[in-house]
Formats: sequence, C-alpha cells, structure tokens
Amino acid sequence: MAFTYRFIEKEDIGYLRISLYEALFAPEGEVPFDRSIIDSPDISKYVDNWGRIGDLGFLSFDKEEYVGAAWCRLFSKTIKSYGYVDDKTPEMSIAIMPKYRGQGYGSELMTRLMQLSDEKGYSRISLSVDKRSRAVSFYKKLGFQIIDEQETAYTMIKNMSQNK
Repeated sequence: MAFTYRFIEKEDIGYLRISLYEALFAPEGEVPFDRSIIDSPDISKYVDNWGRIGDLGFLSFDKEEYVGAAWCRLFSKTIKSYGYVDDKTPEMSIAIMPKYRGQGYGSELMTRLMQLSDEKGYSRISLSVDKRSRAVSFYKKLGFQIIDEQETAYTMIKNMSQNK
C-alpha cells in the first residue's frame, strides 16, 4: 500500500462528514440513507466540534485522493453514542471510500488508531456495528468482542492490552 496518513485536525470537518456518511451501514439491495442523515443529532455528534479533549483520528490518502478515516471520541452518560460503554472508553468509527475497500486500508488505519489510543492511556475502545454487516467478522479478527446486543446492532470492545 502506498498511502499516506495524517492526524485529523479541526479543519478536516469536510473529510469527517464524508467519512461519517460512508460509515453508515445500508444492507445490499436497500436504498442508501439520504445524505442529510449526517445532520441529525444522533449521527452528527460523531464529528461535530472536532478537536475536543479525547478526539483522536487519522485521515488517509492515496497520492492526493482521499481514501478514508478512522477516528474515536469520548461520549458521556448524558451524550451517549450507539457504542457507548462508559465515560472513559472512546468509541471508534471508520470509513473507507468504496473503491479502496478490501485492500487493507481499513486494517492499517484501525491498527494505527488503536495504537494511538493505547499510547494516550485508554484501556479499551468500543464500536457499534450492524449485525448484518460483514465488518463484524473483520472487527473480531482485530480482537473486538461483543459485549452487548441490541435489536439490529452489536456493541463491541477491544482491550488495548491485546495490542501489546
């Protein structure tokens, strides 16, 4: 892979919004979400006001073309996310642009983000994934375990000690 990556900055909100939309799971054969969904409070909270304490993430590029992003942020009991575990466990999100999927970019970005999370002192990281998504097995291969099951989604965590 000949790609570059860099930390996500406040000025990268455009890339984050693109990634947020791409991260939403729409089963094959179903109509994709309208792009305006990323403006809803339940979704936009994953990227709004980027640069808060605890926000971590990477963007990746192939030459000058945007490939994707992996990021995490802390949520709280009052502002819960879909994969909320507790106030000390950041929730991870990832999106790879369609033409770059299945080529290892996602694994590379997630690995880098998990290493950075570990370096920043987080003992674990969480995520939420639709039960029907092929990503469930991908996350399991990376060491995530299902800790909660909702009607259509799993909450998964990975202990950072598994990275060492």
